[in-house]
Amino acid sequence: MKPDRWGILVSAFNLLWVVGVGFSGTASAQTWTLTGSMSVPRGSHTVTLLADGRVLAAGGQNATGILSSAEVYDPATGTWTPTSPMVFPETGAVALLLNDHRVLVVGGNTTPSGITNRAQIYDPTTNQWTETGAMNQPRQSFSGALLPNGKALAIAGYFGGYTNTSEVYDPLTGTWTSTGSLPGSTTDPTATLLANGMVLEAGGTPAASSAATYDPGTGVWTATGSLVVGQSAQSASLLQDGRVLIAGGIQNADCRDQLSTAELYDPTAGVWTLTGSMNTTRVAHGQVTLGNGEVLVMGGLAPTDCATPLNSAEIYDPVTGTWSFTASMNQARGSFGVAPNGGSPAVLLRDGRVLVAGGFSGGLYLSSAEIFSVTDTGFAKLTGGNTFTGNQTVNGTVAATAFSGDGSALVNLSAASIAAGTAGISITGNAATATNASFATTAGSAATAGSAANATALGGVAASNYARLDIANSFTGNQSVAGNVSVSGNSSTTGTVTIGGSGTPISEHLSILVNPSFPGIKAGACASASFTLTGAADGDTIALGVPNERMTGGGTLIYTAWVSAANTVTVQGCNVGGMPQKTPGSGNIRIDLWKH
Repeated sequence: MKPDRWGILVSAFNLLWVVGVGFSGTASAQTWTLTGSMSVPRGSHTVTLLADGRVLAAGGQNATGILSSAEVYDPATGTWTPTSPMVFPETGAVALLLNDHRVLVVGGNTTPSGITNRAQIYDPTTNQWTETGAMNQPRQSFSGALLPNGKALAIAGYFGGYTNTSEVYDPLTGTWTSTGSLPGSTTDPTATLLANGMVLEAGGTPAASSAATYDPGTGVWTATGSLVVGQSAQSASLLQDGRVLIAGGIQNADCRDQLSTAELYDPTAGVWTLTGSMNTTRVAHGQVTLGNGEVLVMGGLAPTDCATPLNSAEIYDPVTGTWSFTASMNQARGSFGVAPNGGSPAVLLRDGRVLVAGGFSGGLYLSSAEIFSVTDTGFAKLTGGNTFTGNQTVNGTVAATAFSGDGSALVNLSAASIAAGTAGISITGNAATATNASFATTAGSAATAGSAANATALGGVAASNYARLDIANSFTGNQSVAGNVSVSGNSSTTGTVTIGGSGTPISEHLSILVNPSFPGIKAGACASASFTLTGAADGDTIALGVPNERMTGGGTLIYTAWVSAANTVTVQGCNVGGMPQKTPGSGNIRIDLWKH
C-alpha cells in the first residue's frame, strides 16, 4: 500500500490511505448554486462529461467502503439517475471518455490495500458496465489522457514504489500495450494533451520539478523544461492559447510547504515561467478552463494539515497573469473526485457552467453537488481569443477606458463633454476622419495625444456600465452594437460595424498614398491620373488629403477623386483660379475610401 500523506480517515477500514489522482487518496455575477445531490456520498470517484452533455460519477469511497455504484447527472433537470452497478468496486481510478462515447475506468484500488490493474467500460447507450482488458501493471495515483488517435494513455503511478512506465489502451481490441518509459519515476503527475497532439507530464511525488512530453507517433517520452518549483498534488489545465497552467500543490509528502504558486508552460519554447500566485494555498482542488479563456479553481484542502477543506474559489486571467477571488462554494470540499490530469475534477458543462460533486468535508464524505455559473448583469465581457462567426448583436454598452488606434471607421458616435477628473474615454490615435462624430474639447482629463488634435475626448459612458473588449478578439461577419463602443488597440473589421444612431454603417476602410505628376493646367482645364485600389467599387465614399506643397505658386487648384472602375480610383486636379496656367506642386496625396 502506498504510504499515507493526506491524513484522510477512511473509518470503515480504520486506516489512513490515499484519495485522488494527481493527489492520491466581471462583467457578470458569478455564483455557486446547490443542485441535486448524488444518491450516495462519494470521494475519490471519477467524474466524466459524456458526449450527450450529461455527467457520469462512478465508484469512489465513503464510510461504508469502496463503491461499485455509479450515477448520471442531467444538467437540464438538475437530477442524478443511477446506472447499472459497476462490474467491480473501484476508487482512485482514472476515467476517460473514448471517441465512441463510452467511458473507460481503470486502475486505482478495489480494496484498501488492493491496487488494481483491472479496467471496465460504461456504455451510455445501454446504461451497462462491462469489463475490458487489464493494464500490464497495477497502478494507483497515476494520470491519463486520451490521445488524438483515440487510444488511452496511462502514465506513471504507484505499485510498491514509484514507477516510470506507461501503457496504451486500444478501444478496438480492448487490450493494453506497453509504450515508452518516462525519464524519471513519479506518482501524481499532471497529464495534459497539448494542441500539437503531444502529452505533457509534469511534477508529481516526490515533489518533482521534471517534465516530459509524449509523442503518440513514436511512443517516446522526451524531457522538456523543468518546473520552476518542484511540486506534487497540483492541478493543470490547457489554456486557449495553447499554454498550460498548473497551480497549487505541495512540496513535501507529509503536507508541509503547501503552495499557492502557479506556472505556465510554453510548448513552443519548452519552458516554464512563474505567473501570479493564487490568493491561498491549495491541495486536491479543482481547476477548469472556462469558455471565456479564464481559469477557475475551487476548494481543496487547507494549509498545515491537508485535511481541512476550503470553500473559496478564484479566477485566473491569462491576459494579466493575476488571480482574483470569486464567489465561494456553498460547501467546503476537498478531494471531490479524481481528475485524469491531476487534482479534483471540475466539469465544464456544455452551457458554460461548472459542476463539482461529492468530496470530503468535516470528517464526512459528501453527496452534495453545486454549479458555478455566470449571470449576465447587463453587459458582456469579451476576452482575447474569442472568434465570432456571423452577425453579432449586442444590446447595451460595450466600452473600455481608452481608444487607441485609427478611429476613421467610427460612425454616428456622439460624445458628451467630459468634466475634469471624471471617467471618460481618451483617443490616442487618428479619429479626425470619424463620420458624424461629435467630440468634446474639454480641459482636465481630456487627452490630446497622437494625431487626434481636433478630437480630444469621448464622453457619455458611465464607468459602472462598462463591458470589457480585450485585444485579440476576432469578429467575423457583421457586428451591431447598440450603445457606446470603445476599443483598446487597433480596430479591424471584416464585416459591418454599426455603432448607435441611424447612420449608414461602414464595413471596410481602405487607403493608399499616390503622387500624380500633372503638367501645367490652363485656366478652366483639368488633369487626371488613375490608380489601383483593390476593393474599390462604384458608390464607395472617398476623401482626399492634399499636402500644401501641391497648392503653391498662386492661383487656385481643386482636387477631386472618384471610383472610375472596379478596383480603380481617379484623382483630378482643376485650375479654377485666374492664372492662365497653373503647374501643380508635388507630394503624396492620401486617398481614404469607406465601403458601406
